[in-house]
Amino acid sequence: MEQVGRKKSPNYGVLFSIGFFCVYSGYGLAFWQGLRIVIFAVIVAAISLTHINPQIITITKAAAVAEVFRIIDQKSAIDSLSVAGLTPDKCVGTVDIQDIRFAYPSRPNTPVLKRAEFECAGCGVILLDGIVIQTLKISWLRTQICLVQQEPVLFSGTIFDNVAYGLAGTEHADASYENKMVLVKEAFKGAYAHEFIQDLPKQYDT
Repeated sequence: MEQVGRKKSPNYGVLFSIGFFCVYSGYGLAFWQGLRIVIFAVIVAAISLTHINPQIITITKAAAVAEVFRIIDQKSAIDSLSVAGLTPDKCVGTVDIQDIRFAYPSRPNTPVLKRAEFECAGCGVILLDGIVIQTLKISWLRTQICLVQQEPVLFSGTIFDNVAYGLAGTEHADASYENKMVLVKEAFKGAYAHEFIQDLPKQYDT
């Protein structure tokens, strides 16, 4: 029996060695292949992420444009193309607000400013140079109104160019450079900024 056992021992040694070698080789091969797959997946994911950014910009622009179109598609209570109404020869700019109020649409019962608004109110009147604004030609009225935002936007060009843009659509739109400069300077003097502009190297051509 001892001799038989001695003869079988090398066989069992070789058998178990081959068995464990195959098992652990399989583990190693699996880990190696898994590592390759993970690294490849990470690289592909990273490359894919670099292609997402331009699409996000496009989607953001599309969302902004959608909001613009939503505003454009809104039907105004005022017909901006109407030719009806008065067209005064000149506008002094005296605004008279009588007995009107303002409240935000989300809180109509909470007045923000009592008897003060610049919309066509359900009660009270707004007069421009003594004329009720509802009786004025809408296109003429809008050319007399300027919007000054809290965050100014400057276009590419000189100080003169930026202010002269406001003359578009008026009787001074085709005026000479000299006449426009007179009007621009008057506007800056009214805003108490003329002296500041004069101190610039090129003044109104800065």
